[in-house]
Amino acid sequence: SLLTCKLLVRELCFGAYRVCAAGINLVCPPAIVLAYHRVAQHKEDPLQLTVTPKNFTEQLEIIAETFDDVVRFDAAQLHTARPAVCQTFDDGYADNYAIALPILERFKMPATFFVSTGHVEHGWPYWWEALSICGRLADHGRILAMPSSEQHKAVYALLKECAPAVEALEECHP
Repeated sequence: SLLTCKLLVRELCFGAYRVCAAGINLVCPPAIVLAYHRVAQHKEDPLQLTVTPKNFTEQLEIIAETFDDVVRFDAAQLHTARPAVCQTFDDGYADNYAIALPILERFKMPATFFVSTGHVEHGWPYWWEALSICGRLADHGRILAMPSSEQHKAVYALLKECAPAVEALEECHP
């Protein structure tokens, strides 16, 4: 039947793709990118952005035992002859420098830090922190689902209801 034929063709195509992908990974193994935000000891972490120093240390121990290549996040470094791991830190939280960096140095592992300079330079809270301060953290998922062009407007609209957070974000609203 036509349906059986379509299923057979589909299985053959996906089977061939899986074989090719496996072959490509043998020639040019993928680099696994581990994206971190915070390394700290927090009582509350509603967005689960934080890994404890103990867990981070344990993760680095496993990486050290498992991977020969721990590389920086750049195009040349990510193309390795063997499977590799790359660690990144987003946002520029102070604990990246104070807690994560000394642990990374102890293991002699590189990492790439992406720092949001406006937040660091001006002390602006991140929008998800401002929502938390306002008691509007439940709106986080809805905002993340929006196109990025609409996210700032939605966050600012919510924060207008919370005067202290709006004052802190006065210079960075759309």
